Amino acid sequence: MGTVTPLKSEVFIEYKDKQVNLKSMMGVMSLGIPEGAQVKVMAKGDDEEQVLKSIDQVMQTEGLGS
Repeated sequence: MGTVTPLKSEVFIEYKDKQVNLKSMMGVMSLGIPEGAQVKVMAKGDDEEQVLKSIDQVMQTEGLGS
């Protein structure tokens, strides 16, 4: 979450047609995303490209996703 907190864009994660703000740990936990699940990450705002690149980099570094 620290990756997206300082950025201006709104960032959301979607799983099984439910969408929550990625900056909300409780919201993300409420999705109950199991290991190996496919999710969609969306950003809207002035720095959306930077946000998505940052998230992609963190996911690769942490071994999340392919």
